Amino acid sequence: MRKTFKEVDVSLPTKEYLKSIQPKMKSTNGRRSTRALFLETIGQDALDNDIVSPLFTLKEQNVEKNGFTYYSLKNVYFSYDHIPGYEYEFAKDVFGSWDHWVLLTESSGYAQECIVSWREELSIKLQAKAFSSLFKTAVTEGSKGTPAARFLAEKGWEVKRGRPSKEEVEKQKKIVAGISREVQEDMDRLGIKVVK
Repeated sequence: MRKTFKEVDVSLPTKEYLKSIQPKMKSTNGRRSTRALFLETIGQDALDNDIVSPLFTLKEQNVEKNGFTYYSLKNVYFSYDHIPGYEYEFAKDVFGSWDHWVLLTESSGYAQECIVSWREELSIKLQAKAFSSLFKTAVTEGSKGTPAARFLAEKGWEVKRGRPSKEEVEKQKKIVAGISREVQEDMDRLGIKVVK
């Protein structure tokens, strides 16, 4: 019979609490844990038999089970002001180590997929805040808001492709030359001649 978990409020762990659980983030042989950190990525047998004690949940809300609160790592991640991919303060506070966070982000599996989606969501959130700020500046700052208004009017956030680099031009020439050579070889093999 599968146990259900109760979702609880979105309270965040304190920095003192995070520091106190950092020693539990390593296995008995001193290796940094990845899958064992999360309620969702360990086997139910390991959880039921107390073989592994996860510390976090990958859900959007905290989860309570047997009187223990598994904090939502997503909520902790979003509580920091950082740019996706540059989560140094978060990594040091939560894991005590940048290397542990990098190991977690590079490990395969469900946790890594969640982290990728968090980074994408945070990136969109930051862009939305920036656009909102630009919009307010464009509307309320008079002549100071002109560059912001121009950026918004010209859709400055869209990537505009400039002139291709020399390397890209050379690569394209080689591709076209290769295709032409293959077509010519096929025509010669089939006995087809182009009349000019």
